[in-house]
Amino acid sequence: SPSPEFPDFGNGPLDTADVPVANPDKIVIGSIGEASVNLVLILDESGSMGGTRMALMKEAVSNLIDTYGDALKGVMVAPFSSGAYVFKDEGSVWLDPIDAVSKVNSLSAGGGTNYDTAIFTVMKEWATPPDAVKTYVYFLSDGYPGGTVDGTDATGERGTWVDFLEN
Repeated sequence: SPSPEFPDFGNGPLDTADVPVANPDKIVIGSIGEASVNLVLILDESGSMGGTRMALMKEAVSNLIDTYGDALKGVMVAPFSSGAYVFKDEGSVWLDPIDAVSKVNSLSAGGGTNYDTAIFTVMKEWATPPDAVKTYVYFLSDGYPGGTVDGTDATGERGTWVDFLEN
């Protein structure tokens, strides 16, 4: 029988080997070069992110944004828990870096962990980004999604997300 930490969603219990593991990574200042970039930050603010985890995520996002420096043109911040939303400034989902850090620092933990609503909210709220050579998407979460399983085909959802990112 699956543990409460890794529920059985109909495909057998989750093996901990199936859980993604975060590895430390460093970007050397100056390694980004002259290329301009936009960032999409999909950030878990569920109840399990309280305390140290939330503080570490806020610090990591601030460091990430600082590292891109003047190359960073716009940042979309999409927090999620049981639901999801996108921060806006004067109707735009693309924030300047200083506003993005401020919005991230305002997050507080609560609710469940619904990956689907996070991804679909980003797709729904997408607007033409500021001119940049590349747009990078970062998805930060501490765990396995909880809540109800909607019965949809995870492979199909993955395909929809990949198509969105590639187009």
